Amino acid sequence: AIGLGRKSLIQELTGNDLSRMTIPILVEAADQQDDVAREALEITGRWLGLGIANLLNILNPECVIFGGTLSQAHAYLLPVIQETIEQRALRWLHQNVEIMVPTYGADAAVMGGVALIHHEVLNNLSQFLP
Repeated sequence: AIGLGRKSLIQELTGNDLSRMTIPILVEAADQQDDVAREALEITGRWLGLGIANLLNILNPECVIFGGTLSQAHAYLLPVIQETIEQRALRWLHQNVEIMVPTYGADAAVMGGVALIHHEVLNNLSQFLP
């Protein structure tokens, strides 16, 4: 949209260098009612919702953890994701699925790795001690 000449706060926040755009910048622009940022987040939420709906239909998980970098925009993305899932996933599958944002946000994968290592060390102390 910006490439087509639409004005956006994103330009100001990135110093007109869109390669510097990050999720926090996009969220900041959306928080300030920037239409381009909000549209970008809505489109992203729809695509994520479609992908998650397909995974629900195939895998039937009990929950979906929405982590990583995009979780920083969960306030904008989750409502759209939920709506898309309701439209696209099999009704009996999506009614019992919980979509969760991890406490650690973008660091969730790293913290999960740390937890696995911690668990392995504690359960196998004899291997790690002289």
